[in-house]
Order: sequence, then C-alpha cells, then structure tokens
Amino acid sequence: MFRAGRLVTAVAVATLALGIGANTTVFSGVKTVLLDPLPYPQPERLYALHGRIPDKGASELAISRPDFDDYRAGAPSFEAMAAFRGADLTLTGRGDP
Repeated sequence: MFRAGRLVTAVAVATLALGIGANTTVFSGVKTVLLDPLPYPQPERLYALHGRIPDKGASELAISRPDFDDYRAGAPSFEAMAAFRGADLTLTGRGDP
C-alpha cells in the first residue's frame, strides 16, 4: 500500500518527523525550565533584592551599584552576594518589532 501511494507515504513520514521533532523540542524546554533543579547548591537559600517606592506604586526596581555595595557591607549574614543587570529591549528595523 505504501509503494502504491508514494505521495501519501511521503506526507505521512514528513508529518511524523515534524511532530516528533516539535514534541522533542517542547519537552526539552519544559524539562529544562520546570523539571530540572536549579544548577546551584541549596537553591532554596537564593534571594533577590529589589528596590521599591511605595508612594508611586513602583516595586521590583533595580538597585544601584552604591546601594548594592552598602547592602553587601552591612549584611554579614549572607554568605555571598552577586549583582546582575537585566534589560528589556525592543528590536526594531525593517518591520514590526
């Protein structure tokens, strides 16, 4: 039957290949993000510090470098502290972002 309908067979094989590939990709992402533990020893001990301005309704603001240095110097109960800087970017160019 597969020899007689080569086009149908090719479409079926391509559909299965795409489905298996998509399923593998999605599961790999879900496994990495949701199922695998964090790559840190004792991840329950991690904390994130944010600035906030309650009068203006602003929360989770970035902390300046001088403030971070003050926190690090004044918080001996923390084993270690690290800072990072994230950014939200909008890519524009020859079309819609």
